[in-house]
Amino acid sequence: MFQNKTVLHVEDDNDVAEMVQALFENDPVNWIVAPTGGEGLALARELDPDLVVLDLMLPDITGREFFLKMQDDPQLKDTPVWVLSVIWWNANRFPWHEPSIVSYTFKPFEPCEFRDRILKLLGTNSSLIPS
Repeated sequence: MFQNKTVLHVEDDNDVAEMVQALFENDPVNWIVAPTGGEGLALARELDPDLVVLDLMLPDITGREFFLKMQDDPQLKDTPVWVLSVIWWNANRFPWHEPSIVSYTFKPFEPCEFRDRILKLLGTNSSLIPS
């Protein structure tokens, strides 16, 4: 289907990060975890990931700030972002209309469905949000 895609998961909850990473252990996906927004931005610049999975509640900056910093960076602005967060969507506070926001999943979530949707996105490189 595809070979060795890199996903950067920006997530400060170690239990969630480990559980999600384990979902992909038998797939051709390099799942890298960054526990803070600052580390996530540095890793994104270093790794040039195929996808960023972004929590909105981070210890150093908000997910929105992280996303806006990505949008200001010519290297990262076109990187697809998948929001995975307990925070419910609010159109006035997050730029959901941006083409680089490819999908969102709210915690708690169904792990197998999440995995299947991520793999589909990585395999087809198309947005899963209906227009």
